[in-house]
Parts: sequence; C-alpha cells; structure tokens
Amino acid sequence: KVNKSELDAANAKVADLEAELAAALADVAAADKATADAKKATTKAKKATAKASDQALKAQARNRVAISGKLKVGQTLKAKGYSYKGVTVKYRWEVGGKRVGTKSTLKLKKSYAGKSVRVIVTKTYKDSKGKKHTVKTTVKATKSAGKISR
Repeated sequence: KVNKSELDAANAKVADLEAELAAALADVAAADKATADAKKATTKAKKATAKASDQALKAQARNRVAISGKLKVGQTLKAKGYSYKGVTVKYRWEVGGKRVGTKSTLKLKKSYAGKSVRVIVTKTYKDSKGKKHTVKTTVKATKSAGKISR
C-alpha cells in the first residue's frame, strides 16, 4: 500500500519533471528559431556577397582599354586590357581590316605601312549563377589619320 504522503511526494516529483520538460522544450524551440534566423542571415549574406562579386566582375570587364606604342614600322603596340581574377581577356588585332594577331602586343611589319590598325578586346566572365557575360571593346590606334608610318 502507498500512503498519502508517498503519493503526494510522487505527484510533486511528476510535477517537477513536467516543469523541467516544458522548460527543455521551450529551450529547444528557442534554439530552433535561432538556427532558422541564422540560416536566413547566412543566405542573405551569401546573396549580398554574390551580388557584390558580380558587380565587381562587371566593372572590371568594362574597364578601359588603351593602346600604347608608336604607329611606326618596327615598333610594337601594346593593348592594355587589364586582366582580373575571374575575367578572361582575349585580343584580336586588325590591320587594314584583316586579322593579324591575338596577343596583347603587335609588332608593326613593313606590309602594314599606310594601313589603319585596331584591336578588339573581348572580356568574358561568369556571374555567381554561372551565366557567361561578354564585353567587347574596339580601340583604334591613332596618329593623325591613324595610319602606320614607315
């Protein structure tokens, strides 16, 4: 037989355990909410980082292209298309409308004399979603009429 005092003590113990369980469940719920909030914040930060990275790549791909060097047979012209991490730069030199080179420099040959010269710089990059973007810039070398002298 269980006496009244033992029954009261057991009931009190059950009530204490129920209170501890309720407190533990509240802690779990709070931890779940904190985890969900942290995941949302992480996702938001990743999106912001990706957007900033995409904007930086776009700006770098659109950077100015210039040609340096003398428009004279025997001289070398250099296209400054600046390469950045994540941006691929390709060059296509044209003299008199014909393709003559694909490096960043072009040595001016005798056969180029009297002809105009230009470089087409193509920059490509992939954004954070993997989409490929291409920026083409054409720069003409200029010296009076833009022709190569002897």
